[in-house]
Amino acid sequence: MVPQTPQALGGLTATRTPPRMRRRASGSASHLPKRQNGAKFDLIFLADGVAAHTDDLKSLSRTDEWAVGFEPLTLLSALTMVTERIGLVATASTTFNEPFNLARKFASLDQISAGRAGWNLVTSSNPLELENFGNISQFAHQDRYARAEEFADVVLGLWNSWEDDAFLRDKESGLFFDPEKMHILGYRGRHFRVRGPLTVSRSPQGHPVVVQAGSSEAGKELAARTAEVVFTAQRTLPEAQSFYADLKGRLEKYGRHPDDLKIMPGVFPVVGRSETEAREKFEQIQSLIHPDVGLELLSNLSGGVDLSAYPLDGPLPDLSETERGKSRQQLIIDLARRENLTIRQLYETIAGARGHWQLVGTAETIANELEERFNKGGADGFNIMPPTVPGGLDDFIELVIPELRRRGLFRTEYEGRTLRENLGLKHPAHRPLTANPAARRPNNRSPDQPTGKGPSHAGGPTKEQSLMTTSTQPRPTLSALTIKPVAARIGAEIADIKLSGDLSDETIAAINASLLQHKVIFFRDQDQLTDIEQERFSKRLGNLVPHPTEHVRNGTTSILELDSSRGGRADAWHTDVTFVDAYPKISILRGVTIPEVGGDTVWSNTVAAYDSLPPALKATAEQLWATHSNAYDYAAQRPHASEADRRHYEEVFASTVYETDHPVVRVHPETGERSLILGSFVQRFVGYSKSDSEQLYALLQSHVLRIENTVRWRWRANDVAIWDNRATQHYAVNDYGDSARVVRRTTLDGDVPVSVDGRHSVTRKKLVRDAVTRAA
Repeated sequence: MVPQTPQALGGLTATRTPPRMRRRASGSASHLPKRQNGAKFDLIFLADGVAAHTDDLKSLSRTDEWAVGFEPLTLLSALTMVTERIGLVATASTTFNEPFNLARKFASLDQISAGRAGWNLVTSSNPLELENFGNISQFAHQDRYARAEEFADVVLGLWNSWEDDAFLRDKESGLFFDPEKMHILGYRGRHFRVRGPLTVSRSPQGHPVVVQAGSSEAGKELAARTAEVVFTAQRTLPEAQSFYADLKGRLEKYGRHPDDLKIMPGVFPVVGRSETEAREKFEQIQSLIHPDVGLELLSNLSGGVDLSAYPLDGPLPDLSETERGKSRQQLIIDLARRENLTIRQLYETIAGARGHWQLVGTAETIANELEERFNKGGADGFNIMPPTVPGGLDDFIELVIPELRRRGLFRTEYEGRTLRENLGLKHPAHRPLTANPAARRPNNRSPDQPTGKGPSHAGGPTKEQSLMTTSTQPRPTLSALTIKPVAARIGAEIADIKLSGDLSDETIAAINASLLQHKVIFFRDQDQLTDIEQERFSKRLGNLVPHPTEHVRNGTTSILELDSSRGGRADAWHTDVTFVDAYPKISILRGVTIPEVGGDTVWSNTVAAYDSLPPALKATAEQLWATHSNAYDYAAQRPHASEADRRHYEEVFASTVYETDHPVVRVHPETGERSLILGSFVQRFVGYSKSDSEQLYALLQSHVLRIENTVRWRWRANDVAIWDNRATQHYAVNDYGDSARVVRRTTLDGDVPVSVDGRHSVTRKKLVRDAVTRAA
């Protein structure tokens, strides 16, 4: 349970204050947190804005909400001295801050409070705030979130600068810290370049809890990836259940569990000892709303639209989509249309609750509502927005909390000392950093960052990035491997090594680093590998994932056998399994039976293909999206395929039909490079006709197929090829007639691709073949 604590008098929008709300802000600054700590609330949440709303002085002069207030981190630092267990969460915008300073301030608050800090991550769209920071032009919504995603990556990376036990303070050895447990970030992105490390150590809870309040598509995606608590606004149970299921359902693709994120919708409770008393309180509050203030509030919540020219007792006009708070604008529009409210009725409805859930009643009726929403999958807790302070907050503490405790729904004592412990969030283990954490998000290469091949460019970690290792991810030592490049832009053979699941962590790290640099790596004479040992080795590089439609080889969990006698001839340029959203990141192929002549495989470097595009074509490609599917005109694409090949395609490969939209240019999650997602699974470009798609595809694919971007491998039995499926296409040359060719492949689970403007790939269709046939 979270009390939203106003920095001045309270949450009431009015011209005067009721008798129980005449305490000055300076007196409330320490009294209220002590009261909330004693009531065992989870945390105090301070909203914030960095501009006075001077565009409407009539409204501003009648409310303290948009004029003055404490800077949140300064206030919360002082409150650490008068509170013991309650969490301290401050709002700070990614639009008007720099990641290093913000990470340092919140980490300091986390240390001072002994692990009770949280950061409410927001973006800013108010033009008045922009003018205070020299940014007169307003950021587009998607640009704000692209910056926010990169900002969050930098902050989280900086909070991982030190391992939990890095600081030895050992008088005998003279070591203050263990240098092996300090990690340089070395971030280079579109918006930020931050070396690190952070100059604050980790706190008792690891790092501050990340909170977010965005409910737009971009906001929900950012929350699913980074947030641990989400504040949101839904007025009805079905809306709350839909939001809850949607957001929790997005966590899996980021490797997160539903319990890793707590959803806390806002609640505006007006509590009385009887229904009549509660209604009288509410009506008193409503009577205090001045039209100037109500109209200004409605204007802000509806996206900055000037509503002064419209009659107060008329309907809300049609509103164009805002670049400010998209989800809150939609909530206001939906409320007005659903309940047929006039402008006056609308601002009266949202003046106190700001569009959040509004409850008026006794402790029992309010507890009933909260219990239903909690038990029916609409919330993990609630952000309590008292109508008046301290009176409304006291009513909730004295009347509702005892009723919730009677039902076993609210604590009587804190579970722990840190905010994470009290929220039921796990301690964040110091996580290994990739060669560039920026690469987890789009736009992570700055315009002048070099590209190309070789260890000094984007193909491998920079000197700074090579320091980003942890005890769980050893520092890769490429010199420990015997590496011989096979072609200039792609491919290397690694000699004098036997692959197995028992290789050292250092060797595995070096293999992965070589793969990221060379895109495909080859190993001869791996006769020690059985199916089981191939899977054991593969799991050292990632999580095994079976093919979504093909049968797994008997006795294995994931191996796909490609037998030329049973349709296993992949003689089309492709990237593996791009018809699903999170297609494999790595493929590992072992030669079992190889023809005496022919049967080679050719790979192409799709990073080099992107880099070779002229600037105008790059710009076009970065805006394109393509629909990939495993349901295509097989006869047209494979005119020389055998009857066995055709039957295998229809009965197995296309047994379940997928359609997925991918960006044509994705950002690599480990290297930060941009690559082309094309290949034979592409059916069309989104928004283009079939004929235009074909011509555009041919133009882009021609850069993939340039001989300079390829490498050809002549197979021998027991060879192993490992390729980065996020940065390559490949083609199995079908030139061996009836000779036998059998290879066995494992694939490792990948991430959902991200475009350069921050959008994720989306699977649009998944239908079993019978359903497709019936539909036809």
